[in-house]
Amino acid sequence: MSTSKKTTADRRVRITPELESSILKLSNTDKFSEALPTLEQAVNMYKMLKDAQESGSKFYEVDANGERYIVRFI
Repeated sequence: MSTSKKTTADRRVRITPELESSILKLSNTDKFSEALPTLEQAVNMYKMLKDAQESGSKFYEVDANGERYIVRFI
């Protein structure tokens, strides 16, 4: 039985074609390997915002009429 630790390259996930298309569009590229740095940056930003929200920070969005709405990251 092997007890070797898996590296990041050893982990594989399957994503839907729709999700792949959205990732490529977000990254403004047509190659998934080129989209990975942008995807990693987006995931890290989400984690940062989620942690800040959980520690009590509030985020607001202001609409065209000047109304403020609390934004929650789920």
